[in-house]
Amino acid sequence: MANQGEPYSNSERYRRLIGKLNYLTITRLDISFAVQFMQAPHVDDWKFVIRILEFIKKALGQGFLYEDKGNTQIFGYCDGDWAGCPIGRKSTTGYCVFIRGNIISWKSKKQDIVAQSNAFAEYRAMAITTCELVWIKQLLQELQFCEVKQMKLYCDNDSSSHCFRSYVS
Repeated sequence: MANQGEPYSNSERYRRLIGKLNYLTITRLDISFAVQFMQAPHVDDWKFVIRILEFIKKALGQGFLYEDKGNTQIFGYCDGDWAGCPIGRKSTTGYCVFIRGNIISWKSKKQDIVAQSNAFAEYRAMAITTCELVWIKQLLQELQFCEVKQMKLYCDNDSSSHCFRSYVS
């Protein structure tokens, strides 16, 4: 979404609405990317937010249902694209983390450095996801939520056409 054109006259109203939509992204991942534009809104940005509201209104009842599925297994999926950004040639990491079969954490972000190969981009994606898994494990132990023994990490490795699985202790 390009921030060009006429500035929106009521930026406070825009920011309040974006803040509410941002809170909604906890259960509605499908609007996460669209809700991140908050600075210096333009009329086109406001129109885009109205389109998001119309989409949500038509899709009521869609979202996540968190259920207790019995086990406390924590697992993560990650992927990295190699040089996916056409401008800076940076790769993108994407991951999601599940506990009891329910998604609890997710992220998609450009990597900080330019990867020299697909393998390195995938390795960085696994390293970033492992950091998130360890952080979640420590948080759950501190909250005494459950005992976390071993976590699984799945990585889609495009170059070898198979899924790599690792165990994080």
